[in-house]
Amino acid sequence: MGKTVKLTIRLSLEDMAVLKSRTVATQWSQSAYLRKLIRGQVPKAYPPEVVRRSGR
Repeated sequence: MGKTVKLTIRLSLEDMAVLKSRTVATQWSQSAYLRKLIRGQVPKAYPPEVVRRSGR
């Protein structure tokens, strides 16, 4: 990927809450989540713990 650049953005409290809830659901960092969106990919939520246990 090469060098990284620090980016500062301003979000409303509502937008920040949405970003936090979506990153928690995907179990990705906010940076990773935003990088996926920039590349045109829509991150999917990680399966709940119950589903992951029953799938084993």
